[in-house]
Amino acid sequence: MRDALQEILNHEAIIVRSRHAALEDCIDRAHKSGELTRVVPGVFASPEHAATFQVRTAAIAAVEPNLTFVRHTAARLTWWPELEVDAVQVATTKRRPVKGFSFETRKVPAGLRQWIDGAFISTPEHSVLELTDALGGAVIDEALRRGVVTTESLSDALAAMPARAGNTQRAHLVRESRDEPWSELERDAHVRLRSARITGWRTNAEVVIDEERFYLDIAFPRLRLAVELDGWQLHKSHDSFVGDRRRDVLLALAGWTVLHFTAVSIDEMTGQVREALAMLARG
Repeated sequence: MRDALQEILNHEAIIVRSRHAALEDCIDRAHKSGELTRVVPGVFASPEHAATFQVRTAAIAAVEPNLTFVRHTAARLTWWPELEVDAVQVATTKRRPVKGFSFETRKVPAGLRQWIDGAFISTPEHSVLELTDALGGAVIDEALRRGVVTTESLSDALAAMPARAGNTQRAHLVRESRDEPWSELERDAHVRLRSARITGWRTNAEVVIDEERFYLDIAFPRLRLAVELDGWQLHKSHDSFVGDRRRDVLLALAGWTVLHFTAVSIDEMTGQVREALAMLARG
């Protein structure tokens, strides 16, 4: 590749043709020979990097100053870096289709986007609410677990995007999240406890034993009853399994009764919780 073009790529990862008028013929020849790949019209990158998420987002931001990154793309850029993104999703003015991108002709409310590193990106609350369309309540659980949103901030964001299709379901999921579930199994357990009118419980409750800090999925503090929801994804490692067993022993020695439920046994939860509460209340 021509030395001048390689020098640009060493520092910027992309070449915006309009910014290098003296090199336009060189850029065109490099593209024709396969030394450069066009990412979007007017923006080029090395063939080995052209399809990467980082290059695609940089390329579209370079030619669309008024865009807003949305949905999966916004989540990956701001709070969920390991999220897979098939196509970079952009809210912008109407554009012709480009491979690797998904364009939506709409505006994101000013209060629901933020300027970061030269581009507008929808806020975590906005991306979470929009991702419920594809991921349901699980995306709210993930965001709550990571501490990037609260149910209050989600409610405020929902109010700032009125008349959006799907808002009724989004509002239902936000209300359902009021006890801040950190997983789909926890969300299911919260719904079941409320439906059974079982009260006196707290979620993600902090307990300190011998200067060690633990968080219980669901706790009935007055009677020292803990309910743990065991999902395979959060307990699949050997170290996690051993740590959980050790925690159970410490809780038991501190006077706690611990009940474990999985997605398979969750149907039994409310009945067994009632029995445990009654037994503990009798002393």
